[in-house]
Amino acid sequence: YFFRLAAPNTYAWLLMFFATFHLYLNAFAELTGFTDKNFYDDWWNSNTLGEYWRKWNLPVHNWLTRHIYYPLIRRKFSRGFSMFVVFIFSAIMHEYIVAGCIEQVTMIGFNSMAFQLP
Repeated sequence: YFFRLAAPNTYAWLLMFFATFHLYLNAFAELTGFTDKNFYDDWWNSNTLGEYWRKWNLPVHNWLTRHIYYPLIRRKFSRGFSMFVVFIFSAIMHEYIVAGCIEQVTMIGFNSMAFQLP
């Protein structure tokens, strides 16, 4: 059953990605005069999962790096611990988004992030 949904789900995800990052955000950037329209990098050429995470959603990656990772590093936490905290925060936010869409907490978003641990 789940394998029959894999291809349509992949196409729907790619369409959502294109609509959100390429159409909506670029149009909003044009209307507001925001000249740095670098919302994603070449994530399709990533060789590792870590490289993919860094490239596919640059605004979110840059925000997490600037507001969570670097402050922890400046407070003398280890690099590994800081990355773990950012990862857990991201997983919690994914669960928050999924829970908001389906109006119940099912741990789908959190577990989908947790099973991607390298």
